[in-house]
Amino acid sequence: MFCKSCGKQIEDKAVICPNCGVATNNFVQPYAVTASSKNNAAVSADKSRFTGGAFANAFIGWLTAVVSLITLGLACPAMMCWKKRWLAKHTYINGKQLAFDGKGHQLFGRFMLWLLLSVVTIGIYYIVCMKVAVAKWEVKHTHFADSAQTVDSEGKSLSKFDGRWYQLLGVNLLAGFVTVITLSFGAYWAHCYKERWFCKHKTIDGYELYFDGKAAQYFGKRVLWTFLTIITVGIYSFWLKVKSLKWTISHTFAKGLEDLTQANGAAVEAAVANTGGVPQQNQTNGLAIVGLILPIVMPQFSIMGLILSIVGLVKSREMGGSGKGLAIAGIIVSVIVLAAFVSVMLYLFVFRNYAVLM
Repeated sequence: MFCKSCGKQIEDKAVICPNCGVATNNFVQPYAVTASSKNNAAVSADKSRFTGGAFANAFIGWLTAVVSLITLGLACPAMMCWKKRWLAKHTYINGKQLAFDGKGHQLFGRFMLWLLLSVVTIGIYYIVCMKVAVAKWEVKHTHFADSAQTVDSEGKSLSKFDGRWYQLLGVNLLAGFVTVITLSFGAYWAHCYKERWFCKHKTIDGYELYFDGKAAQYFGKRVLWTFLTIITVGIYSFWLKVKSLKWTISHTFAKGLEDLTQANGAAVEAAVANTGGVPQQNQTNGLAIVGLILPIVMPQFSIMGLILSIVGLVKSREMGGSGKGLAIAGIIVSVIVLAAFVSVMLYLFVFRNYAVLM
């Protein structure tokens, strides 16, 4: 095998090139190499993450809603499957990519039945049972992309969701009650509580999922995202849904897959020891952050903020997408602040000259 970076010949089973330190395709989750903590080498091998972007998520959601509305709900099953395929494609559990094989025509009959039951029960079935019914069907068609076996000896899917509607009803009632009595501060606990329940009842290709996120961690993230939303005059809210999804997936794991990826992590750590570097996963895109904050704090330097944001956007590609959202937000904010600043300066200049002439 030849290294895709330096072109030198390396061992066929190598996970990192011993010459330049770039990861090969043998590693479950390829990444670049930098000087960071060596502990990241083993951890990165089984890391869960979501790689979808905010713009793609918003576009797919918007198009799904519009097409479903135009077709009076007839195209809703197909659009739901399309969105689910996109979400699965960008979801990695313990470093293993998910895949969704459900088809719109398979879901259509069930979907029409669910809608009929919802109408007959005056919406009660939709509120109480439909989410569990959808979850059962979606999980049944969700697998690991490289899974060698997705069905058992009887031909039944190894992926399943065994939660019950009355259990989910109890979970929702408790989560809602805590959220109300805590004046919405309990919403962070409620989010983690519901995710923990859903994961507890999900099995993907025979591997049970579990969620280890804590309300305090989620609260800290939400505070930061809210602050960014405020200082960007609401612009950052565009990324909130994806940010929450990324955090949730990063705390979702599959029992048993940790053992399968530990050997890979050990191999990476050994290769890193020989190259003097370690895997780069979550670099902070400093240029994107500065480019976003600079025009807000000092409007007169908004042109510099615009330049830094553009450079940060280019750099995000080299960092696996890290800071891409912040860079785009910085570009938007810089343009708005720059336009406002120039407008104010022109107004003051014209007003002053007019006053002098008068």
